[in-house]
Amino acid sequence: MATKSHNTTLTPTQTPDGLAALVRRLRDQANGMKNRAALRTLGQDILEAALVIEQRLVLRDIDATKLVAPLPAREARALAKMASRFRREDAEQFSSRGYGGSKASSIADRDAMLDGMNRLGSALAHAGYVH
Repeated sequence: MATKSHNTTLTPTQTPDGLAALVRRLRDQANGMKNRAALRTLGQDILEAALVIEQRLVLRDIDATKLVAPLPAREARALAKMASRFRREDAEQFSSRGYGGSKASSIADRDAMLDGMNRLGSALAHAGYVH
């Protein structure tokens, strides 16, 4: 008995509008799942994929000079002190895991926080603000 093939040609959805539409479809699909076991595994995976795509739409590397306004010396010293004291445990506490996020996203959040604080500390040290 022959089976029909349902292969379709995939079209890239790499435009922001296409990715935003994909995120909506993924979330609708996950939220529409009735089977509890599937919802716990596949549904969570679908929601996680939607979150990753959404973050790619929103989070882009930006020029750091666009982030900083004139910073008074007192605030720069305080930030340098905070950056030097910020530890892995602090990043874990502030990561999404503490707010119900998945383990993968909380690890990514933690690592991004640590990297960001290290860059901040290095930039402040380069500018002469060393604690």
